[in-house]
Amino acid sequence: MRLKKGAEANSYVLKNALIFMTESYTRKLSLSDVAQHCYVSSWHLSKLLNQYTGRGFFEIINRIRLDRAMELLEDNGRKIQDISEEVGFQDVAHFSRIFKSYVGCLPKEYRNSKDVRNQHI
Repeated sequence: MRLKKGAEANSYVLKNALIFMTESYTRKLSLSDVAQHCYVSSWHLSKLLNQYTGRGFFEIINRIRLDRAMELLEDNGRKIQDISEEVGFQDVAHFSRIFKSYVGCLPKEYRNSKDVRNQHI
């Protein structure tokens, strides 16, 4: 019975952490901010994230931010720097490095590849 309650509590904390991260990704966010929101220690939250998602805090928050950035990059009227700031990156160069490491190309290259694909549809 105790194990089940512990698993339910962990599931609740994890769910709330992921929801909070998804809703707050546009601002500067740290593991301790999320842990504080969920009323657990940073260590405990980090352990839960790794255990249940197989990813660390920065990997999860970056993925959330980059998924949104990829959507925004489809609008050619928007500057990459503005998109970078909108999705929570403080520095466009850092955004570009992270984007390339996750997506495999720079934001501008991604946008250009989307343009080519959309012209052939």
